[in-house]
Amino acid sequence: MRIRTAASEDFNRICELLQQLWPDKKIDRGALKVVMNRVLSSSNDIYLCAETEQGLMGFCSLAVKNSLWQESRIGTISEMVVDDAYRKRGVGTALLGTIIEMARQRGCRLIELDSAFHRDAAHRFYEKAGFVKRAYLFSKEL
Repeated sequence: MRIRTAASEDFNRICELLQQLWPDKKIDRGALKVVMNRVLSSSNDIYLCAETEQGLMGFCSLAVKNSLWQESRIGTISEMVVDDAYRKRGVGTALLGTIIEMARQRGCRLIELDSAFHRDAAHRFYEKAGFVKRAYLFSKEL
């Protein structure tokens, strides 16, 4: 397995992985392509892929922002997904370890993420990796 930065050629497979993450969501590929292109040219955002000779099996994203609360930078994992067929094989652990190290290298003092209430297995995975529940996430559509 190899962890690497995502490229525009990964778009279709990343869409497939995101569909596994959000099975009830109708993904707008046009809008997603615009966002992906913006991220690929950003210095504050990172997309990582886990792959083998068989292809991409995992994806993770990181956004870095300045935080007055932390008096430094914070890394936010917005998406993390491992193909159903490759779960429990260390793919998520490798992606998470790499993204945490990249956040450290960018001066982040904290890394955080949100996870839907029903994702119990994901919650256990994050807690095992040292993440703690510390807040509720509130959102409002605009």
